[in-house]
Amino acid sequence: MRNRRAMALILVLIMTSLLFLMVLTLITLFRGEIFSSQSNLSRVSSLYLAEAGVAESMLALEANPAWTGVTGQTVPGIAGGAYTVDFAASAPELTSVNNLANASWGTSYHGANTVPPYSALLIVQANVNGTRRNLEVVVTRGTALPSMNNPVLASGRVLMGGNVAISGVTSLTDSTPVPAGIHSNVFGNVPDAVKWVGSGTDTAVITGSVSTTSTAGAAIAMGSATIAGGTQSGAAPEALPNIDIVGTISSKGGSPPPAINGSGVTTLAPGDYYYAGDLNINGGDLRLQSGANLYVSGKLTVNGSIRGEGSVYVGDETRFKGDSSIMSMRGTNNVAVFSHGSLYLEGFNGTDYIDGLVSGGDATLGTLWSESKTVLGALQNRLNNNTPANITAGGSVYTEIDDMRRALGQSNGATWNGHQNDLLYKMARRIESTQSPSTSRDFVIKKFDELDHLYDGKNRMDNFTDNASATPNTVVRDDWDNATYALYGGWFDNMIDNNYTAQLAEMTNITNNVDLNNLGSSYFQGMVYTNGFLHASNGVTVTGAVVARDDGTQATAVVNGQSLRPGDLFFDNDVKVTFVKDLFDGTSFVTPSNNLTVTTWMGR
Repeated sequence: MRNRRAMALILVLIMTSLLFLMVLTLITLFRGEIFSSQSNLSRVSSLYLAEAGVAESMLALEANPAWTGVTGQTVPGIAGGAYTVDFAASAPELTSVNNLANASWGTSYHGANTVPPYSALLIVQANVNGTRRNLEVVVTRGTALPSMNNPVLASGRVLMGGNVAISGVTSLTDSTPVPAGIHSNVFGNVPDAVKWVGSGTDTAVITGSVSTTSTAGAAIAMGSATIAGGTQSGAAPEALPNIDIVGTISSKGGSPPPAINGSGVTTLAPGDYYYAGDLNINGGDLRLQSGANLYVSGKLTVNGSIRGEGSVYVGDETRFKGDSSIMSMRGTNNVAVFSHGSLYLEGFNGTDYIDGLVSGGDATLGTLWSESKTVLGALQNRLNNNTPANITAGGSVYTEIDDMRRALGQSNGATWNGHQNDLLYKMARRIESTQSPSTSRDFVIKKFDELDHLYDGKNRMDNFTDNASATPNTVVRDDWDNATYALYGGWFDNMIDNNYTAQLAEMTNITNNVDLNNLGSSYFQGMVYTNGFLHASNGVTVTGAVVARDDGTQATAVVNGQSLRPGDLFFDNDVKVTFVKDLFDGTSFVTPSNNLTVTTWMGR
């Protein structure tokens, strides 16, 4: 009996020990889980705290560009944590760099020239209950145009028809040519990733290369196009700018609405403007004063062009009709258009209109039209192959260039190479007197009158009446520099007569952009960007770059018989893109405001 009791006691003791060990193990496990959960909570909290520190630091820099940082700053809702932003830390890898006021590159612990102009490197040190997290970002003042080497970039296909010209210049005041190419990031075995179809006398000239990531045997089908840089299929993908258009628009929902002029030009003063829903500007152009930014949550339609220095963000489809002005090629225009929906640039094809009149029997217009093309081509050649010293008064080709100018825009004086004088004015009056009013007629007349005004004599007024007051040369020059465009005219004559070489460089760029074989609208100087497809038609000129990047939100549509998918570019019927390299070196800004945006996240 005693043995049984002893055995029972031993079993109870054993079971009790086992239960004790099991409970102890469970307590240890639970304690580990608690510590692990607390550690994970601290890690997540430290990340949120660092991100909050970035946001608060950006607000502090917007309010005070000379802000010197903060130490031990707490954030509501994150217990046991604080962050630090130090612009004078003893450890280089923890030192933030404020380069917001500088036009040159700054130095950081990454090395020389690692902080872009008008930017700041923010290093936020977050600490939550002993768990540390450092977050590193580059923020930029305003909207920077991205660094690019090709002016035509697409995540989808690039399709072209009619006359196409893709060229480049160094800057708006330096007409030195630079290569300008086309690239398609379409993946897989996709034929016709980049394709041009011309007919009759159509030409396609690309001064750079044509490339695509497509590996199809017929990935590039450019026919008889002239491609200076050659072609490459199966190329490495290029980085396309990734711009959060919808998020940017949403963040500006508290901004005031724009005042829209229903019967003329709509001009927006510097600042942010938000428009809820679809916006139609039917009265004329949209002009953005320096630092003006328009945010439209719906569709945007402008029955004219867009000019100025600022940015436009559109949450849906965007359409621009354009106008005839060559002055949108001036350096005072630098606009970025970011369209979440597909983007349509619809011009007027003045060349087809005139060719139709000539083929219809107007021999007089045909002669003027042919002579104008010859003279303008010769003028472009002389400007591009001579120094300012040769071109201006006393130079070796000054007299010849002045005679060419007279042939284009002045009614008296020497002729050039047997051609008539005042060709542009004569063409405008011929069309005006023989054709009934129409959109195309009025477009062409306005275009020729503006060109004539450019090449007219320096002391003549509109309508070719003498300017008895003989406007001083400096007044004419200032009229050009300030883009006031009073009734002086004769700007080109003024530049070459008085050795105004700075203005002459800009005038050369404008002259090069005038193409009588592609007499279309000049829409933009800057960036044209869409998450849908882009359709440019009827003589459109873009001075800058165009990008289509599919973000998976937009739909396919059929345009002029062509099925277009998001990310596609379709240049339809005479389109010209002139790449301005200096605008896309990562230092050019279209929104010179106090607003800061994050351009690079570098989490540690």
